[in-house]
Amino acid sequence: MRWLTLLNSLDYTVLDMMHVYDDLDDHITTREYDVRCLGFDPYNAREFVERWRSENGPFGIEKVIQGVKTESVPLGELKKLSEERMLLFDEDLMTFTMGNCIALEDTNGNRKLLKKRYEQKIDAVSAMLDAYVAYKLNKDSFE
Repeated sequence: MRWLTLLNSLDYTVLDMMHVYDDLDDHITTREYDVRCLGFDPYNAREFVERWRSENGPFGIEKVIQGVKTESVPLGELKKLSEERMLLFDEDLMTFTMGNCIALEDTNGNRKLLKKRYEQKIDAVSAMLDAYVAYKLNKDSFE
């Protein structure tokens, strides 16, 4: 099983989510991925998710609000998976962003991604976390 996190630079000054959608759709088709669910951070995603829903149906679409409440358990599980070398990436940039990722842990053991390192973006790690949460909420689709 793989979680799809597409990393691609686009030749646009202004981010157009329909260009992002088209690029992702082409990537899914080219790689022949079987996408069974979609996890997304609602920030700036409305247009993208509406199009996904209209073209692929409503099943398996999960809004993932980022923060300690949502991130803590999945981050702990992803940490264990990475320590056991169970995470496989088909994009080198994903490996790079994982190397830049820092998880903050409070006194109660709750974890949250640190996103203040602007020069070393970890958006792909956030996307992987969203995908993992969607997977866990839709496990029956993967049996």
